[in-house]
Amino acid sequence: MPQEPSPAIEVPIRSLLPSDSPRLAGESAENVRLLAELDFPVPPLLVHRPTGRVIDGMHRLRAAELRGDETIRVQYCNGDDDDAFIQSVVSNARHGLPLTMADRKAAAARILQARPHWSDRKIAAVVALSDKTVAGVRRAQCTRVVAARVGRDGRRRPAGPPEPRDRIARMISEYPGASLRQIAKRAGVSPETVRSVRARLTAQQTSVPPVVQPFTWRAQRDPLECLRALTRDPALRATDPGRALLRALHTLAVIGPGPADLIEVVPGHDLDLFRSVAQANADAWRILADLAGRRVAA
Repeated sequence: MPQEPSPAIEVPIRSLLPSDSPRLAGESAENVRLLAELDFPVPPLLVHRPTGRVIDGMHRLRAAELRGDETIRVQYCNGDDDDAFIQSVVSNARHGLPLTMADRKAAAARILQARPHWSDRKIAAVVALSDKTVAGVRRAQCTRVVAARVGRDGRRRPAGPPEPRDRIARMISEYPGASLRQIAKRAGVSPETVRSVRARLTAQQTSVPPVVQPFTWRAQRDPLECLRALTRDPALRATDPGRALLRALHTLAVIGPGPADLIEVVPGHDLDLFRSVAQANADAWRILADLAGRRVAA
């Protein structure tokens, strides 16, 4: 994980080497040009002392070269090559020109190969992805298997299958008077896992959708055609709740870019907040769809 860098010093630009960057497309020429035009000091570069490679600040380095500068302020940090790459990802994911989704997934895959014993959440915190996305990258690309993983808190835990949180949540609902240890013993998990699920339920950060009977639509219809038909229905347009529902449906339908493009506008430090809101909305729409399906089936 990131180490405390040394105090900033001035060094010759020619002494520095390009970074092992997490940016698949390299530096942005436009960003370099804009930085070169700044007339106030920029933060020092972060440099890997053993190799002289720039860990964070390649755009600032290119801008200094473009201006014809001979020296630049840097801070040094130590560690092996993998440490340097991880530090580069941490720095680039949190400021300056944002890393793309492809950059972050590629970085996650590389860190998984170098640190397979790190938990999904620990790696997610480095690359600014969700732990579920990191888990997907692990399944698809990581060939190394470990018996235990180290979490963000530094504790080592068995690398077993995901905890059955939905089942735990149902037990909490069915046995509201049961203790953490009683539910943990019944579910075959640790009391701390039960505590986590209970806290999330209390804070309404997660929920278990109601069990509904499966249904089958008679035909798959074009969602946009369905939306147009709903919009023309006076029964919906004549009431405030109906109009509110139509506005919500239209917002989702005309949102424009695909999900992969939309997520790029969310800063890395806001991804967990965005995911919580998006998941809550997804759960609500799923419940509405299930309830509509039950009415159709009836």
